[in-house]
Amino acid sequence: MGLGIEPPEQGIMERPPRRRDVKLLSIGFILQNYFIQGTIVTLSCYATYLYFGWIMGYWEPGLSLVHMPQSPEGLRLNDASLVYLQSLTAYFFPAVTTQLANVHCQRSRRASLCSYEFLDSRYRRELLDAISTWRPPHFTARVRIDYHVKGATERDMARVFFALAGSLIALPFHFISMLFFQSLARIEQPLIVPFTTWLAHFLERHYIIFNFISNPLIDLGILFELVLCYFFFYTPLAEIYYFAPVPWHVYLFAFNGTLLLFAFEETKKYYRRKGYTLDSLG
Repeated sequence: MGLGIEPPEQGIMERPPRRRDVKLLSIGFILQNYFIQGTIVTLSCYATYLYFGWIMGYWEPGLSLVHMPQSPEGLRLNDASLVYLQSLTAYFFPAVTTQLANVHCQRSRRASLCSYEFLDSRYRRELLDAISTWRPPHFTARVRIDYHVKGATERDMARVFFALAGSLIALPFHFISMLFFQSLARIEQPLIVPFTTWLAHFLERHYIIFNFISNPLIDLGILFELVLCYFFFYTPLAEIYYFAPVPWHVYLFAFNGTLLLFAFEETKKYYRRKGYTLDSLG
């Protein structure tokens, strides 16, 4: 969805069209993703899995994997040891972190995320102006419930009931949001106005940071994935999905796939800007 709201890539109308007989989801497209990007994801998963085994004392470089945490007999995961569930977390998390690089790299076929030209100048200016001029909305909560029921059917009565119930349930949230924005309005001139102005200037100077956060829907999706991982690892959901928390540096190491895929995609874009199509690399 985030890629769907991405503005058109610069120069896209200057490129020749795709051949009419080429399908959007072709066998070549699928194989490229499985054999290239899929290989990078797999390497990252195994690397993090082995790193976890190394720091836990179950494995050393050059040795076989026989001493790594073993799966329970009959794959009855309810009987699995804590360290085995931790190894599942170490293997799973890189599959998430690698996609963080993948979604950003797919925003452009040629332009580098580290270049000023990644975003169209007009689109960049519109976003920066929106940031610098943002102000908390000023409003008061007004609730009006006005229904005239005459000769209603059971379906109409049910619809009215749920509409009334929804309005009553939403009322406290409207009231809380009103209080929140009223508190922001009090600090608008001394704090918000200087901060939004500074933030716009900061992002304009540090355009690489702005390139990464310029698509709010992608950023929201990344945040959702990370929060979901937290629930999978640190809440009772871990007992359902058979995960367990690992040391913090294992999570940090899991971003090796993010860096590897980012480097691969940026190198591919560099050669495309030099005139090489590299269609076989996806």
